[in-house]
Amino acid sequence: MAALAVSLAVLVIAYRMEDRIPRLSFVFAVFGTLFFIFGFLMIKSVLPVMVPYFADPYLASFDQKLHFGTDAWKIAYYELPRFPVLVGSALYGQTWYVLSLLAPTAVALLDPNRNRQKRFVLAYIASWIILGNLLAIAFMSGGPVFFDRLTDTTRFEEFRIAFAASGLLQTYVAETQRMLWLLYTDYSQSFGSGISAFPSLHVALAMLYTLYLWDISRILGGLASLFLLFVLYFSVFSGFHYAIDGYASIILLLIGWRWLRKIYP
Repeated sequence: MAALAVSLAVLVIAYRMEDRIPRLSFVFAVFGTLFFIFGFLMIKSVLPVMVPYFADPYLASFDQKLHFGTDAWKIAYYELPRFPVLVGSALYGQTWYVLSLLAPTAVALLDPNRNRQKRFVLAYIASWIILGNLLAIAFMSGGPVFFDRLTDTTRFEEFRIAFAASGLLQTYVAETQRMLWLLYTDYSQSFGSGISAFPSLHVALAMLYTLYLWDISRILGGLASLFLLFVLYFSVFSGFHYAIDGYASIILLLIGWRWLRKIYP
């Protein structure tokens, strides 16, 4: 309901602007995005029913080896500057979701470059479908925060202790994790349920915004790059993802964007 209210508000604002706005394209962008994301979330909710979680031990091991024998979450907690958890939770949660909902509409409304619009929309759709659904089911994983419960081990017990001490238990992050686990254990396929770690859709869309905005302005691209780095960091800090979940998304989006630039220069 919140997503629908935001979309309708933007639609009304755009309608009251000058006649030069391509209103029909704008309408399709708003409601097309709503229905698309709704469909994605419904598919994601049934992924754990289709394929059991199996990839976490492999992903955790590879992630550790990639960081020279150290789990990435330890780097985020003990070696990098600590980001305020309340601000981080809001940026990673609510802000990211608003951007993911409104980005196609903003591109349709504000960007006069048709080829760049096409690149963005195709990459946006591919991110949700290929990364968020197809690769997610090919590498079914829950991430560090769910690792021990899914594998019946204590591999990430130290992370759980650090997580509890960080202040995240009182944020949107912990609330979302509790909700996801409850829906999973109750075998509920409700809207918004479904746990999947690899690859990171959060990082994928942040990378898409970065690539798109670099095409427009160095300043905007630089700001988007900072947001990308934050999303990558907080995806690990929150325990939703291994670092390689984000790395894979960045590489795949970079490859896809370069390919799209050849088709729509």
